[in-house]
Amino acid sequence: MSTQAVETKIFSGKVESVVLADAAKGTKSEITVVDETGKKLTFSVKSTAMILDANKNSISLDKIQKDGKIKIKYTTKDGAEEAVSIRVI
Repeated sequence: MSTQAVETKIFSGKVESVVLADAAKGTKSEITVVDETGKKLTFSVKSTAMILDANKNSISLDKIQKDGKIKIKYTTKDGAEEAVSIRVI
């Protein structure tokens, strides 16, 4: 069993899309972000993720606007990126 610590990384960029969880469709919440170099990452967003607006007030994922700039703290587990926190910048 691995005892390797989970590394938290930061990715900043512009929101390309936001998908809200829908149990009926079997979808999970996720956000796709593109940085200034054109690198695109999609992050899963669990209900435990902290989401803040530019004034550091707690908001819900549906308040994140397409083309808005955000900073995401995330971990990578089993090859997938998972958001720990999202902040509008």
